[in-house]
Amino acid sequence: QQKVSGALWDRFEMFVDVDESVVGDEASARITTNELEKIKEKIAQVSEYYSSTLLPTNHDSYNYLQSLLTKESLKTLKKAQVNLKLSNRAVCKILRVAQTSSLLEGKELISQENLMEALGYRKR
Repeated sequence: QQKVSGALWDRFEMFVDVDESVVGDEASARITTNELEKIKEKIAQVSEYYSSTLLPTNHDSYNYLQSLLTKESLKTLKKAQVNLKLSNRAVCKILRVAQTSSLLEGKELISQENLMEALGYRKR
């Protein structure tokens, strides 16, 4: 299958700046077949998790996702919510991306690194 699953794709709303020197160097930009297989395997594992897990409704998802945060990441989220003036809806989107990132790493809890990565993907 050549496409990313819909459930996983819906979690991403990201913007990435790429240095022109990286784009011009095709040799370094290529992914080996082995690396590609590892990526596909991780995506399949996350897709399997989402399809086999009964996730809460939208109303309960905010509390559910907050329960997955480590203590450090919860502090970071609270600071980001105040400093960046994030709505609850925006926080929920960020948490879903952070959760997907942590699942791709094979972790159930959302670490501070996962949260910071998700905050970095948000539209400014």
